[in-house]
Amino acid sequence: MKTLYIFIFAFLLIGCNNQYNPLDNLLSPETVAFQVLNKDNGQNLFTNGTYNPGEITITNLESNSPVNFSFITDNSLNLIVIENIGRESESINYAVKIAGKNLFDFTGDAILVKNEFSEPEYSNLKVENAANLLDKTTGVYKILVEPNRN
Repeated sequence: MKTLYIFIFAFLLIGCNNQYNPLDNLLSPETVAFQVLNKDNGQNLFTNGTYNPGEITITNLESNSPVNFSFITDNSLNLIVIENIGRESESINYAVKIAGKNLFDFTGDAILVKNEFSEPEYSNLKVENAANLLDKTTGVYKILVEPNRN
């Protein structure tokens, strides 16, 4: 019986030490995340107060309708996250603005694959009208903004 308690305690101890990483949920294909960084020094422009997350708008340019998004502040990540892209239509054509100024456009194609789960497949996903890098480890697009552009 003592061995059973030790085993349960060790199992709980190991399980409780797992660190939650908000980036884990960003790797599904219908979720896209963006960090907006100073091109010169790499600082996150939301973290340093240059931009206010409350001033972000994302518009579907095909329908001129707002796109739902989240802003993740966990662990000072300060990420713009768009979920379920391409579920409404096969064309992804979004404009991301801050305080009414176009920051970048996000475009691509989503093709709904008819299978058991009917998940979209994506192609030609790209950021336009802004310098950017795709972090292949996390899947986060890093939007590089010139300081005098803000």
